[in-house]
Amino acid sequence: MQDSFPTGGESPCRLGRVEMWLPVPGSWRGLRVLALLPVRMPPDASPFIILGAQFLLEHRARLMLDCMGDSPSGMIVVQDPP
Repeated sequence: MQDSFPTGGESPCRLGRVEMWLPVPGSWRGLRVLALLPVRMPPDASPFIILGAQFLLEHRARLMLDCMGDSPSGMIVVQDPP
């Protein structure tokens, strides 16, 4: 198995898991997600998260996009844990 993964010409990344906390009414909810972690951050990089199909499947999430009109919008709805 390969030790690091290329990211399209940027810094190579390692595969790992992180915990992301999202606000829910009256509280916070932690979700563990699969992530590509850069070996070294580019100097001008700002923090960001790209969620993929694995996140949607693992957390039984629904992705809703509205790409009509001048200002596209969307949301991710995550099911309560079983």
